[in-house]
Amino acid sequence: MAKTLKPGPAGNLDYVEHGSDRHAAMIGLRKADKEDTLQFHGWTLADMTLFGPGVLEGYVREVLRQKGVTLETGAPPTPQSTDRSAPGYAPPMWTPNG
Repeated sequence: MAKTLKPGPAGNLDYVEHGSDRHAAMIGLRKADKEDTLQFHGWTLADMTLFGPGVLEGYVREVLRQKGVTLETGAPPTPQSTDRSAPGYAPPMWTPNG
């Protein structure tokens, strides 16, 4: 049975909630099993072959850590364009005249 997607902000059905299982899948993580040797807070990489056979284990561990931290940081800051030094600064988009 297919899951029904809940609308996100402004009714957007494509919205992926930050920190959710869908967010984890989107960044290439899955829940870790006991057999998984590389884990970060219960998560592991969905595809261990992504980096090729010559990759260093330390590199893969760091990629997993970075993705795990991204997943667990909470909601991203709300974009704003008034204070350049505050989190979430995004300059206003250029709009052509006329």
